[in-house]
Order: sequence, then structure tokens, then C-alpha cells
Amino acid sequence: MSSKISDILLIRNNAFKVSILSRENLLIYNIDVEVSKLFSRNLVRFRKLKNLSQRKLAEETGLTQRMINIYENSPNSIPVNKLSILAEALEVGIQDFFERKNNDLLDKIDERWLKKLAEIKELPESNQKAIVHHMNIIIENHRFKLEKSKA
Repeated sequence: MSSKISDILLIRNNAFKVSILSRENLLIYNIDVEVSKLFSRNLVRFRKLKNLSQRKLAEETGLTQRMINIYENSPNSIPVNKLSILAEALEVGIQDFFERKNNDLLDKIDERWLKKLAEIKELPESNQKAIVHHMNIIIENHRFKLEKSKA
């Protein structure tokens, strides 16, 4: 998805405390703490969904890994052109960074698992089904042992 000025206007219309300032022809989003956390969580979520490390995202965007780290942990202002670059690299709209979604499950998943899932996704469907079948057997055996130990 391409990020456009209409995306920026959509964010303002969602009643987030986001203001656009112009400083030497550079537009910057100043965001409050709640929106900052929301942006950070979504940035991490989108990066993980694309199976990218901070370093790889930095390479793809031309930003530094340090800036990616800052945006993921404690941004208080974000240049609009950087939002656009990140959105394009992650194939999302700018407004997607500010959407409230339940990210708890994805936030808890170790990146190594996400990489494995990406590798599994590249396998033929029959191999994917075999992996899921084996996982289900292991999970059911584990549940059975737990129930047996409680009895």
C-alpha cells in the first residue's frame, strides 16, 4: 500500500492526539504517549509479520538501525517522510501504525518462531500439513500428561 497525504488526514480524523508541524519544510508528527506506544507496538508487529530484523528493515528503508530501535521503543516525534518510508517497506498504510489491535499474542512470540513459520510457509503444502499434524500430536500428548498429573 502506498502512503499518501489522505492517510495523514485519516489519522487526524480518528481523534488521536496527533499534530502535524512544519519545521523547515519537514512535516513531523508529534504524538502523545498513548499513541506513541500504539505506533511502536504496531511497528514491531508489522516488522515481525514481514520476518524482518531491525537491521534488515533499516537496510530496506535507508534508515539506521538506531532510528528503527528508537521508533520501536520511545518515539516522541516521527517525521512524516519516515512514516511513509516505513509504511511502504512494511506494505501498510500510515494509518495502520495508529490502529488499535490486540497484539498481545504476536508480541509474545519469539522472533525465532516467526522465522521458522516463514520457512514452513515456503514448504510444499503436504509438508506443511505434516508439520501441523506432528505439532498437534505433541500438543495433545503434553495436554494428556498435564491432565494425568493433576488427577
